[in-house]
Amino acid sequence: MSFLARLYRFWHAAGPVRRLLVLGVVATLCYATYASLAENPVAPQAWDKGVHFVGYFGLMLMAGLALVLPRRVLPAALVLLAYSGAIEILQTQTETRLGEFGDFLANGLGIVAALLVLAALQLMAGWARRLATGAAGRSGP
Repeated sequence: MSFLARLYRFWHAAGPVRRLLVLGVVATLCYATYASLAENPVAPQAWDKGVHFVGYFGLMLMAGLALVLPRRVLPAALVLLAYSGAIEILQTQTETRLGEFGDFLANGLGIVAALLVLAALQLMAGWARRLATGAAGRSGP
């Protein structure tokens, strides 16, 4: 099945919340690309690494919640990390921006932190399902 066919299937199978999350990821990536390559930095310099961490944490969290299936989350994290590295490399080609390993590291840490939160949410959802099925299976004292 082609990529576009799978994308079409995913889009029509997704509920409205997942569609909004996907649109949020795409819009945020577009803005991040612009902001990362613009002549004047958009983020305040004092909080540069924090902005990188929070930005990629939010992106990974949105992507993870949109994808739902755990087997899709790790590949999405790797794509996001590769995107982060590509942006840092592209910044070295501009006259006003610098590609920094520290930014790449902050991005990666944000992605890892989001993966930990997604894993915790997955665990809690599993516990809730087990509790619900266990309670439903008991009919009385």
